[in-house]
Amino acid sequence: MKISLRNRGGPIQIHLDNFMSYNKDTGIILWKPRSLSWFKTQRDCNAWNTRFANKEALSNIDTKGYKNGVFFGKRLKAHRVAWFLYYRKWPNIIDHIDGNRINNKIVNLRDCGYSQNQMNRSPKKRGSSKYKGLSRVGARWQVSIGLMGKKYYIGKFKDEEEAAIAYDKKAKELFGEFAKLNFGEQDES
Repeated sequence: MKISLRNRGGPIQIHLDNFMSYNKDTGIILWKPRSLSWFKTQRDCNAWNTRFANKEALSNIDTKGYKNGVFFGKRLKAHRVAWFLYYRKWPNIIDHIDGNRINNKIVNLRDCGYSQNQMNRSPKKRGSSKYKGLSRVGARWQVSIGLMGKKYYIGKFKDEEEAAIAYDKKAKELFGEFAKLNFGEQDES
């Protein structure tokens, strides 16, 4: 007989606390030891606990760079489970503040909407500039930025870094704490 959550009384969130623990300082989720009641034999119980108990759960890295794993047949993302275990509610969308998709420390996670999450995107790997928001137009760098379907034209600049600074200034104005800047935090002087 296969044991499932259906015959154990409910949805996944009821059982997460029983099976996993979360360390907010390291961002790591560990498997808790399981009792004999979850297994057919003592041998199966011992084997599972030897192999998994107190070891990292949801530690596979997917093609997009997020930690994930399977829990009772359902694939779960580690950052969403971390949020749930800490706040006791499911997030809308999780944003990794530093852009590191495997850093699941609670101080690096924030609940946000889709458009806010898009504000914190890194620059595209391909393109004419290494900076976000810039494109080459002739001998100059054109700067633009989008928010909620509206495109803001910032200007054209001879110097690529000067253009990137102009993008950062507008991004901070439009996106606030969600702005992904080309040069990190800058003084307003």
